[in-house]
Amino acid sequence: MLAQQFPAVDFLHADIAVEVNAADKSVAGAVTYTFKVLRDTDSVWLNAVDMSFSRVRLNGRKVDYENDGKLIRLAKKLKGGKTYELSLQYTAKPRQAVYFIGWGDGIPGNNQVWTQGQGKYSSHWVPSIDSMTEKVEFDLSITFDAHYEVAANGKLLHTTLEGGRKVWKFDMQQPMSSYLLAFAIGKYKKQTLQSTGSTPIVLYYYPADSLKTEPTYRHSRRIFDILERETGVPYPWQVYRQVPVMDFMYAGMENTACTIFSDGYVIDSVAFKDRNYVNINAHELAHQWFGNLVTEVSGDHHWLHEGFATYYAYLAEKEIFGEEYFYWHLYDTARALDQMSGEEGGEALINPGAGSLTFYEKGAWALFMLHELVGDKAFKAGMRSYLEKFAYRNATITGFLEVMEAASGVSMEAFRAEWLESSEFPYRKALDELAAKCSSIGRFLSLQEEITALSGPVEAIIRQNWEQSNSVRWREAVVESYYNVMSEDFIKQILRQGELKVRQAVALETVQVSPALKADYESLLADASYVTKEAALYKLWIYFDEDRITYLEQCRDIRGLPNRNLRMLWLTLALLTPGFDEEHKPGYFDELSAYTSPQYNFEIRQLAFEYLKEAFSFTDTNLKDLIQATVHHSWQFRGYARNLLNELLGNEHYQERIRAIAKELKEEDLGYLKQKLTAE
Repeated sequence: MLAQQFPAVDFLHADIAVEVNAADKSVAGAVTYTFKVLRDTDSVWLNAVDMSFSRVRLNGRKVDYENDGKLIRLAKKLKGGKTYELSLQYTAKPRQAVYFIGWGDGIPGNNQVWTQGQGKYSSHWVPSIDSMTEKVEFDLSITFDAHYEVAANGKLLHTTLEGGRKVWKFDMQQPMSSYLLAFAIGKYKKQTLQSTGSTPIVLYYYPADSLKTEPTYRHSRRIFDILERETGVPYPWQVYRQVPVMDFMYAGMENTACTIFSDGYVIDSVAFKDRNYVNINAHELAHQWFGNLVTEVSGDHHWLHEGFATYYAYLAEKEIFGEEYFYWHLYDTARALDQMSGEEGGEALINPGAGSLTFYEKGAWALFMLHELVGDKAFKAGMRSYLEKFAYRNATITGFLEVMEAASGVSMEAFRAEWLESSEFPYRKALDELAAKCSSIGRFLSLQEEITALSGPVEAIIRQNWEQSNSVRWREAVVESYYNVMSEDFIKQILRQGELKVRQAVALETVQVSPALKADYESLLADASYVTKEAALYKLWIYFDEDRITYLEQCRDIRGLPNRNLRMLWLTLALLTPGFDEEHKPGYFDELSAYTSPQYNFEIRQLAFEYLKEAFSFTDTNLKDLIQATVHHSWQFRGYARNLLNELLGNEHYQERIRAIAKELKEEDLGYLKQKLTAE
């Protein structure tokens, strides 16, 4: 790559207009950049991946340029102190960063286009600068089919119709890094809330999911108000949008003023108890301050993004769900960090190659301990000063610590050494802090110590402590840790107390359901939890074959979580139960088999592949779906599909079928399979 131009050139504003063409998965665009030359230079360049340019003008005149498929570079001497306009017209067929979902599957309303810039780079669809340190005020126009809805960065100024297509014009008033550029296109409806400070909060949803809007976005306004209060800095953008999309690679992405998130978090009120959007909602919103308003200089300072967003999301949950929820969540992450330190070796927060557990959870722990070190007043003052000092700029860890030290009067040297530079996680210190803050955690740790010291049966001491505690989270932790030493009478007592999460812990920890426990365990099928119902249905079906039909009837037509966990289990058990709905079994298999299709979210597809693998066999259509999945844009699902395909290729029968099916597929679907077959 060319040497950094930024000391010589400062890009100020970009006016972007793109027309998105789903038919050939292309983008046609025009962008005009305004930039200031800070000192004399002989070139200016932009990242532009696999783009063709039909027009390049500098201050309205033709200019010579080079385009190597990665950069467009102007060979022009530019005078320091002058401001220039660079206008480009281009076309691109992005191989990443823009994803066309559902086109060609024949499912009405299933079509989407959405972007992902972080780690992928917006320069695949607009000439831009792949650096977090160059911040530009971006204004964006999107042209697309008028029957769709478009969300993007900034305030929607207006829409205009041009034939059968519509132009959405969005305005930003402050600069940001290019990786935060985004748009999402789909068949959406939307609901608009107002924060206490009057910021519009626009919530997008699929028309079929209108009844899921409230549980999905529950507490959204409250989260917004909490984060404004906790940071001490008003929300820095004009509007805030949240848009669910299919097959998103992550839980969510904090594009400036426009979070895109996985529609796997679009839930009903029952699923809210099992897997809700609250934490992701708060995390991505926190990034609007930590990451978008103030941006790290480089990956060495990634704690300033992910650790901060994670901690502030926990602070929002603390207010919504209570202090005990907050401290027990920290307890769970402390255990995970301690386990990683023991098994794989810990990671320092200043290590740019550290993993997610380190950046997110150890990062949140570091802020929690800093909060405790300096006190609430100084912590909030320091955070406010940090956000104000580096607003719309880039920051380093050292810069943050200097601000915090000035606000608190406390030296940051020891904190930095222990929490940021050390690869170890100070587990004992963490537990002591939690025990001092949360009485139920203190009681649980004391119980563990007491049980460890005993040489005989431990149920008596558990029972004694059980009656002394009214903490649901404490009881849940006790069941998770000591279920195997509990008598059936005690388990019955626990189930009859009726606490949903404690009952769920019993459902998950039970390995074998005895006849004595049967009646109480059956009651779990009526709980308002899809996770509980799934565990109970499976285990009851396994151990009481005489009542299998009764259990299946009780759970008929329940989909469960967004990944259809309960429905797919039910279909599998229905197919395996002799004498149950024999005339409908072909239809049940067809339904289960159809869930491997690309028309479904990849979480649904993966679960369907698992059930078919374990209980049945794959049809030719399933194998076709699997081959296509090996080139899926989601690295998690792609990796799963490749591992499963590799396993099947080791079976002579399946290998023969896969070779035959491959002849029917498009070349674009065969990249991985060809590679595997060529290597054999």
